[in-house]
Amino acid sequence: MIQRESLRLLLQGPVRFSRPVLAFGADPETAPPEEPRGAARARPLDGRLPVLGAVRMPKGLVRGVEAEGRVVSWAVAREADEAGVRSVTVETAPAYRGRGYARACLLALRRDCRAPLLYLCESRNLHSALTALSAGFFRVGTIEKQTVREEKTMSALPFSTVDHVAIIVSDYARSRAFYVDALGFSVVRENYRPDRGDWKLDLRCGDIELELFGRPGSPARVTQPEACGLRHLAFRVPDLDEAVRALAARGIACEPVRTDEFTGKRMTFFADPDGLPLEIRE
Repeated sequence: MIQRESLRLLLQGPVRFSRPVLAFGADPETAPPEEPRGAARARPLDGRLPVLGAVRMPKGLVRGVEAEGRVVSWAVAREADEAGVRSVTVETAPAYRGRGYARACLLALRRDCRAPLLYLCESRNLHSALTALSAGFFRVGTIEKQTVREEKTMSALPFSTVDHVAIIVSDYARSRAFYVDALGFSVVRENYRPDRGDWKLDLRCGDIELELFGRPGSPARVTQPEACGLRHLAFRVPDLDEAVRALAARGIACEPVRTDEFTGKRMTFFADPDGLPLEIRE
């Protein structure tokens, strides 16, 4: 990985690190994450605007966010080192932190810079690390006592798609009516298993299947407070408002529609007869 060579070059220079530092990289061949609808966007800066009061910005490719007539957040990709990697510096005015501005600046650099990027932050700075990850950067390694501890990478397993989702229901007839008659999922297979005393119903939902297991006497699901494990199922619909009206006509109440703060997509929730949360979203 080219960023690791850049780290080794950095440690050969005059820079000394007194605390452990996390290193994150980004490659131009990998597309950055999409920006949520309504999120702040960084752009090339107007050199006439004041920058964070008296802070002097390093030279390089700069992208920033402006507010109230000044630059309140910026990121710069410095000139490439001997390995061809451009190191990244990010800064946001304290009063404007927590608004996604640093992420917007990193995303802008990723869109506009055609060189590999390297971003360093102290290991105790969790917010900066999460910001880098949310902008599509990946862990390269950790600098400890002037040495690089590389992240071990494993090859991805050959998973291709979700095959099915299994749901245990307490009242088979009631849940069958809910998923088939009310929600409109088509029946693929339906079998009674006398050795186990339960029903197994396979339903088609797009490209995956839902498996319903009717088991009387099954313990109730812990939904409030939420327990570990599967949280909810989410289904995509072409028209959210129409879907909410259609569910209401079938006697199924939905929560108020809200907007996902990260994707900008509208969504709402309802529950199956056993209290399993189900989501529909744009």
